[in-house]
Amino acid sequence: DPARVKEQIEDNRVRRPKIDLDNVHCFEQTMKTVLSHGAKFVMVYVPTTDLINSVDGPTQRRVVGMLRSYTSTRQGVYFLDYNNGYESRYDLFSDPVHLNREGQRVVTEKLAADLRAVICAPRTSDTRFGRGER
Repeated sequence: DPARVKEQIEDNRVRRPKIDLDNVHCFEQTMKTVLSHGAKFVMVYVPTTDLINSVDGPTQRRVVGMLRSYTSTRQGVYFLDYNNGYESRYDLFSDPVHLNREGQRVVTEKLAADLRAVICAPRTSDTRFGRGER
């Protein structure tokens, strides 16, 4: 119910996103380790509703920007951002954060197709996906 979620946001009953630099460092170290073994590194932004994304829009955009930046600075890194295509499709969510059964099916089918394309792409031609973005 979008009205109920908006009310919870207005009453500050929704947790706001934050960036923890220790977690960012750990994430970057993990990515570095994976890439050092010649593997591809795929990041997936599983959709949440636009209602939740608007709770702290600047922080949410900063996080997405950080993830996108990894694709332009590291070969073999992909960012599959499914938020934009689904964030206002409330029929695919059981609540503002979690996909329902149909949402899981739709996003999983898209993810499977995109992963097949990533897996088949040579590591040196990452620009086929707009520097790794889909």
